[in-house]
Amino acid sequence: MDFNEDEFVQRLVFLRQTFRNMSQREIGRALQINGYSDVEGQRKRCHCENLVKLCNFYGVTADWLLTGDPTTLKDSVRQQIDREVMRQVQRTTSISKAAI
Repeated sequence: MDFNEDEFVQRLVFLRQTFRNMSQREIGRALQINGYSDVEGQRKRCHCENLVKLCNFYGVTADWLLTGDPTTLKDSVRQQIDREVMRQVQRTTSISKAAI
């Protein structure tokens, strides 16, 4: 799997909103990452040391965060992410059906 910056940022936003329910500012402060919102806004690249902080904070591997490769995740983390993705899909499907 290759690195795609848009998908990397989508995974960061997903983790922050889903598992931490924190603002960009709160994540930046908690992890001491200056300009964290610039990383999510793709105005700044994520430095290696910050990537390590984010992986440790969320309990995911750098491979998954960078490429989305699910085979590198612990089973428990992968299952938790899969459950949340399914909840979001079901919520979206319910909203779409209600609009029809």
